[in-house]
Amino acid sequence: MSAPHTRPPRFEVEASAGNHLAWMSAILGLQRTLMAAERTTVTLIAFGFTVAQVFQNLKTIVPPQFLVLGPHLPRNVGLLMIAAGAGSLALFTWQYLRAVAYLAAEPFETISLPIAVPLHQLTCLTAYAIMLLGLLGFASVFVSF
Repeated sequence: MSAPHTRPPRFEVEASAGNHLAWMSAILGLQRTLMAAERTTVTLIAFGFTVAQVFQNLKTIVPPQFLVLGPHLPRNVGLLMIAAGAGSLALFTWQYLRAVAYLAAEPFETISLPIAVPLHQLTCLTAYAIMLLGLLGFASVFVSF
């Protein structure tokens, strides 16, 4: 019986200071991208919550002809924005973790940084906290209005 077929890597990684610094640059670039996604998510969540709140408070002074599209339209738009922010951050975080795992695996093991605490721990913790706040904001708008 033959051994299972393993695909050889497409390239070889030479252990050098330049390659290690390029690897570090790639990791830090991934972190900057995730932090930009976090910033965008906070904006979407905050604006969605604000839209729902402002229009809920203005509902009493809005003329009835402006409510043609439905009285719950501002609430639904706010919920959509909050969900889009939290959902997109979840996808960005998942993609980020996949990319970091790829850069830590074969053939990059020779140039990666073997440390006990991952470099991305604080970035991911922030992403998880923002997602939790988004879910709490979504629940608040959903239940309150």
